[in-house]
Amino acid sequence: MAYYLSCEVTVGNFRLTGVNEVVINSSWRTLGDSCTLKLPNIAKYEGVQIKLEDRIKTGDKVVVKLGYNGNLITEFVGFVSEIVPKTPFELRCEDANYTLKRSELISQSWRSTKLKEVLNFCLTKVKNVQMVLGEIPDVTLAPFRLERVTVAQALQKLKDEYLLAAYFRGNGLFVGLPYTESMDKLEGSRAKFHFQKNIATESLVYKKKEDVRLKAKVINILKNNERIETEVGDSDGEQRTIHLRIPTTDKKVLERIGLVELEKYKYEGYRGKFVSFGVPYLIHSGTVELEDDKYPNRKGKYICESIKTTFGMNGFRREIELGKKLSVGSNQ
Repeated sequence: MAYYLSCEVTVGNFRLTGVNEVVINSSWRTLGDSCTLKLPNIAKYEGVQIKLEDRIKTGDKVVVKLGYNGNLITEFVGFVSEIVPKTPFELRCEDANYTLKRSELISQSWRSTKLKEVLNFCLTKVKNVQMVLGEIPDVTLAPFRLERVTVAQALQKLKDEYLLAAYFRGNGLFVGLPYTESMDKLEGSRAKFHFQKNIATESLVYKKKEDVRLKAKVINILKNNERIETEVGDSDGEQRTIHLRIPTTDKKVLERIGLVELEKYKYEGYRGKFVSFGVPYLIHSGTVELEDDKYPNRKGKYICESIKTTFGMNGFRREIELGKKLSVGSNQ
């Protein structure tokens, strides 16, 4: 069966079925996904040829659908954030995070509050965004202050300080500890990839458990918001951060817990990235199931950390970054 590329890109009032290139970056690590569109500068509008750069403006809504043989999947929904008038005509776009960056400035202080209460307060300052909460640490912030920041800046601060994941699924904003989003009903939440069938290229490295070198920064946040920190593991290893919320200031206790947690990352399996074709469709934080006829004992399931989707003259590809390996029997 022959496969031909299909797309539909809507920008403001304009609907295009041809592009030079689309690049979409998506990850749970970032507050918003991004999309770069390279387009022909000429389009028809109400039967008249016009230049897109004369009619498109920042803030215009963008919907990108990609696929093969006319079977399209919505890959990106957002807004034009920057216009680059060159050849080809280039638009830089952001998902619903665009609205958070342009929210009213927040100034608010609390003598004592909970992390969840601050998150809910932030979302009252933007319209048409519904927050979906995953696992939220029961942390007391006493005192806590936000001073002349946008909602995006406030969320980024909370994300960085309390090691949260915060990202959009459509117009819904998920906030919670990493990997706690319910994925069951989401399209693209799992996909199978076979080394001999639908993996185009790969830079994966398979490591034995005993060859993995890791160190961990252990951070314990007490109820009064005091932070206790220590490090464990291999001094020359790749760093992980472990976030705890337990009532102890004893660093030896934190070190023991850190070493136990670190063992979860010392798995035998693949690390790195691989490039697949446009199908199957996959979203970040979903499950990647790898199969291999040459090394059948190396099959396994992994979390998808990030995806870079490219579409255009060079074809339709997804660069997928693997995260931690899932245990046998996991329902992720």
